[in-house]
Amino acid sequence: MVLYGYDASVYNSVQGSKHWVAYFNDPDSELIGAVNTAYNVGAIISGFFLGGPLADFLGRRWGMGIGCFITVIATFMQTFAPKGNLGVFIAGRVLIGIGQGTALTAGPVYIGELAPIHIRGKIMAFWQLFYSVGSFIAYWINYACSLHRAKLGDWDWKV
Repeated sequence: MVLYGYDASVYNSVQGSKHWVAYFNDPDSELIGAVNTAYNVGAIISGFFLGGPLADFLGRRWGMGIGCFITVIATFMQTFAPKGNLGVFIAGRVLIGIGQGTALTAGPVYIGELAPIHIRGKIMAFWQLFYSVGSFIAYWINYACSLHRAKLGDWDWKV
């Protein structure tokens, strides 16, 4: 869930980077909206059609693991997208949504299956809290990078 909170929040902090805007040739507001929406489209499609059947067929841990693996691949796509090629970045956002949708479908069920009854509610509360922790980490990393944008160059948004 920390990964989900981070991924869901990181683009909102990245789009304010002058280096990101310049790297992708000053995209207009419609393209910025498309980038933001692409993540949710991937997550919805995966959450509805891929995550559940995959977790049922291979098991919950495999479902979470495959989702995390897809997320890592998508992160590399976004980080190393060719200069000016926003299409690769958007494809990475869709793929990261697919990874998150796959992993998050299995997570709560896995916790529910394994957690002792007397602490299951507390564990699920922490599960949900960790979304905010991931978001918190994303924004603090962005803040730290914003203090050193001149030194970091394009790496201020890639980090």
